[in-house]
Amino acid sequence: MNSALHIRKAQVEDLDQINVRSENIRTIDFEFDIKHIEQFIDSQKKNDAYVNYGLIKEAIRLLPDLNFVLTGKTGYYAGHCIVLPISKSTYIQLKNREISNVSLRAKHLANYKKMEQPIFYRYDITGDCNDSVFYVMAKFFRFFRDLENKDYLLCGYTERDDNYDLNLQVGLSVVWEDKALQNELNLDFPPRFVEGNFNNFLFGKE
Repeated sequence: MNSALHIRKAQVEDLDQINVRSENIRTIDFEFDIKHIEQFIDSQKKNDAYVNYGLIKEAIRLLPDLNFVLTGKTGYYAGHCIVLPISKSTYIQLKNREISNVSLRAKHLANYKKMEQPIFYRYDITGDCNDSVFYVMAKFFRFFRDLENKDYLLCGYTERDDNYDLNLQVGLSVVWEDKALQNELNLDFPPRFVEGNFNNFLFGKE
């Protein structure tokens, strides 16, 4: 499976491609979709405690545009995007490594429309192939391109090797790295917490 910000280099370089849309993307229907979401996430994280129902339900309510699923032409489940609008205090706790993904609950979320600086947490983005990831990420980037308040912050934690350079390319910077876990998991790059925004990537400015 592919995951967050794992896109072919040519797709990143051609920003016109983020306007390509799929009719098979829709906001998560929790009761119908949660079994697929949980199966996908559990298969990647190897942690049954990772998925919290209340957290995902509240994220859908607060941010339906970035909590969606992609289905194939025949209706099969092909991927999802889960992004959390988090409070500033939650962001500080995550940044300072006081809490982790597994600790997140609905109480950590906030209405980003009422925040002077909206803060978004990239919780889980998955597709079953490069084409699926392309459609998911195109919609993901369109949200930030069209977001009225450009003084936002996007952050996230990842253990994946295959999106290290791409995270930097689209405007995110590394806040901290876990070298010990890198050695334990035998990874090329250390697990890391990243943050930033896509203004330079999308508009050629900070």
